[in-house]
Amino acid sequence: MILGITGPYCSGKNTFSDRISSLGFEILDVDHVGHLSLEGKKEEIIKAFGSEITEAFPLPDPLSGSLPHKKDIRISRKKLAKIVFSDSRKLQQLEAIVHPWMKQYIKEYVHKAKNKNKHLAINAALLFFLELDQHCDLVVILRVNKLLRFFRALARDKLGILQTRKRMKHEKKNPSKKSFKYYKNSAEIHYVSNTKESKRCLQSIEGYIHGELHTPKQ
Repeated sequence: MILGITGPYCSGKNTFSDRISSLGFEILDVDHVGHLSLEGKKEEIIKAFGSEITEAFPLPDPLSGSLPHKKDIRISRKKLAKIVFSDSRKLQQLEAIVHPWMKQYIKEYVHKAKNKNKHLAINAALLFFLELDQHCDLVVILRVNKLLRFFRALARDKLGILQTRKRMKHEKKNPSKKSFKYYKNSAEIHYVSNTKESKRCLQSIEGYIHGELHTPKQ
C-alpha cells in the first residue's frame, strides 16, 4: 500500500508519520528529498541565485586528517530560504529547477517499494503539486487551526514572527473537498483533524491494511 500524508506547514505531518511507521510503513520524507535535490542540482541553483547562497566546509585529508585548503561548497538552505520565501518569483524559479529532479527520484523510490511489496508512506507538504498522489492508494490531508500552526512553527523552527508569516503566506494550499468532485485520480482522499481524529484514522488505516475495512473513516 502506498499512503500519502500531506497538510500545511506545521500541521503535524511528521508526528503522524511516526505513528504510521508503527503500522509497518516505511516513511519517505519529501523534505529530505528536497535537501538531496539541492546537491543534485547544485550547479544550476548556484547559477540561478548566485554564490551568496553557498557556504564552504574544509575537507580533511583522508590520510592525515588535517584540514587542507580544499573546501566542499554546499548550498545553505537557510540563505536560500530567506531569498525564495521573500519573493514568489524566486520560489517559482527554484521549484522549476528542483521539482522535476524530486519527482523522478520519488517515482523510482515508489517503484522499488512496490517491487518489494512494502507499505510506503510519502510525507509531503507538496504532495498534490508534485503530483505524488498519482502513486498513492490513499491520501490523508491533515487539518489544524492556523493560529495553532503559527505557534508550533515559532517554537519548532525559531525563525521569528516575520519569517514565519512569510513562510505561511507562500505555502501552497491543498485542494478543497469541493474540488475533488472534478478530481480524476483513483486515490482515496480523506481529511483528518490532527488534534481530534488522528487516532481513529490510524486505527482505520490498520484495518484497511488487514482487509477489515474498505476505506478509513472520515
